[in-house]
Amino acid sequence: MKMMVEKDVVINKIIKLIVDEMEEEGKGNLTALYTIGVLKEAIGRVEGTALMTPARKSIRD
Repeated sequence: MKMMVEKDVVINKIIKLIVDEMEEEGKGNLTALYTIGVLKEAIGRVEGTALMTPARKSIRD
């Protein structure tokens, strides 16, 4: 029997992994925020709900 995991739970775990990895490499939070923004944009494009405009709004949106 397959267990269904909510998308938000998976995304939050991925975000935590990204932040942890960036901290280990000493790249800081800005790089992590940018990476997370790119991840959210990619997910939005797959779902057809991309939030960023072509001019690339703030990565915190």
